[in-house]
Amino acid sequence: MKCRPILFNDEMVRAIIDGRKTVTRRPIKPDWWRCLDPEDEDDVTQALTMCPFGVPGAELWVREAWAHNPDFPGSRAPACLAYRASGDDAAGRWTPSIHMPRWASRITLLVTGVRIERVQDITEADVLAEGTPIAPGTSAGGAVAAWLHRWDRIYAAKGLGQATNPWVWVVRFERVKGGS
Repeated sequence: MKCRPILFNDEMVRAIIDGRKTVTRRPIKPDWWRCLDPEDEDDVTQALTMCPFGVPGAELWVREAWAHNPDFPGSRAPACLAYRASGDDAAGRWTPSIHMPRWASRITLLVTGVRIERVQDITEADVLAEGTPIAPGTSAGGAVAAWLHRWDRIYAAKGLGQATNPWVWVVRFERVKGGS
């Protein structure tokens, strides 16, 4: 099975390492549904086999901001690299996650489940599984609203904000390598 890359920001990498993040939601491209009906069970079953993040049993390698550790310049061993999510020192020369090569990745995830749902269907339990910290005393509605606001910061400008209630891939995973 193919091992595919997946991008995470520093906060979400820390949540994966801490064991707080076990699921991610990613928008399904709007034109992707052109030939499929998201309300049709057979179409959804077919769609799940085509998830760009794989099917249960597939592996994902995490792309994150990284740099060559100043103590080991030019090394190609992940143990000799600096990772911004870990607070490592890199003398300010961070390479964006999108440019991380496979050999530099320290974290591998195993996909344990994939489903399709609307972004507004997220629950408080889902928010927790997304690795989102919930302040003590926050209501379930408040936690979901805060998560949806974060979603909008990333996707609203692309026309995929919560107001449009886009279809999303919900990818459940477990960390099988790295990040300790």
